[in-house]
Amino acid sequence: MKATTLAVDVAATYRLTRLVIADEITSDLRNRALLEIDRLPEKYNYLAEKLEYMLDCPWCVSVWAGAVIFTLRRVNPELADLISGLLAASLVSGALHENEYRWLPGRG
Repeated sequence: MKATTLAVDVAATYRLTRLVIADEITSDLRNRALLEIDRLPEKYNYLAEKLEYMLDCPWCVSVWAGAVIFTLRRVNPELADLISGLLAASLVSGALHENEYRWLPGRG
């Protein structure tokens, strides 16, 4: 794997992780998942606690996000290029947007 491909896939993994655990656009899905987890029978309380924790843990979700990205890279490299590229571009765009004025003199 080329270093640039690895860098894009790592950036895509970060962005996908944030999409799952923090972005407003996926909040309804997260909330629905949490409701379903809460409906598990009491004998599954331990599992429910772990699943709830995982949905809020970037370290946990990033393992699975990375598995998705890197498996896709093996199975369908062209699709992986598209999805990783879009996620990485979203990451860079968001970072630039958050910091767009900090580099200007007298700002930040």
